[in-house]
Amino acid sequence: MRLETLSLKQKVWSSAAAGVLLLGVIGLFAAMRTKKPQAPPPSVVEVVQVEQKDVPIYKEWIGTTEGMVNADIRAQVSGYLLRQNYTEGSFVRKGQLLFEIDARPFQAALEQAKGKLAQAQGQLGQANSQFTQNEAQVGQAQAQVSQAQAQLAQAEANQQKTQLDVNKYGPLREQKAVTQQDLDNAVQANRAALAQVEAAKAGVQTSQAQVRAAVAQVGTAKATIASAKAVVKSATADVETAQLNLGFTRITSPIDGIAGIAQAQRLNRVQVGLAVG
Repeated sequence: MRLETLSLKQKVWSSAAAGVLLLGVIGLFAAMRTKKPQAPPPSVVEVVQVEQKDVPIYKEWIGTTEGMVNADIRAQVSGYLLRQNYTEGSFVRKGQLLFEIDARPFQAALEQAKGKLAQAQGQLGQANSQFTQNEAQVGQAQAQVSQAQAQLAQAEANQQKTQLDVNKYGPLREQKAVTQQDLDNAVQANRAALAQVEAAKAGVQTSQAQVRAAVAQVGTAKATIASAKAVVKSATADVETAQLNLGFTRITSPIDGIAGIAQAQRLNRVQVGLAVG
């Protein structure tokens, strides 16, 4: 019986609390319905003073520039591009250094060409010296010919004298005006003179052969000189070509103007005729 009374009281209090809560919600909703809306704050307006002045008008277009004189910068030698010595879009002067190609192979080629030229010049000097010696030998051989001819003339003169003695002593011997010994001596002297004449003739022939040999050596020396001169000329051309190629490793501007975009980058290998700028 006691437990039932407590349960009835709990039910009454719960119903009352629920009613109070419902009335509170209804009152709050009614208050919100009857509340007036608030006005928004005023807007901030900036005010500037009116001023009359010129205003620049800007316009933009997309296009390309075209110079009165355009020059392609092309490599004259093949090699690795080491440096770009200008800023793209900057103004450059005629003769200004733009690019540098690795010059070491071309420097080595130049030194090699100079070495070959020095060797060719040395060979030409030797050929000239040999030519001078051969000309001197020709002169000596000609002098020997003259000497041999003089000896031949002397021998022939002596032989003519001895022949006269023989011709003279022959009749005298028949007349017994001279001894047989005198005649024999005259004949012997004539034979010796004839032998000297033949020897002098052989000497002349030998000297003339020496002259011909020396003249042939002079001709050979002349041919050697001509060949050496041709080698020197070729070696000189090689040196000039190597120097020219070495100069081509420094690419300069041919005109005054605005430098464009580089077509080759640093450490790229460029070929002959390839545009680099």
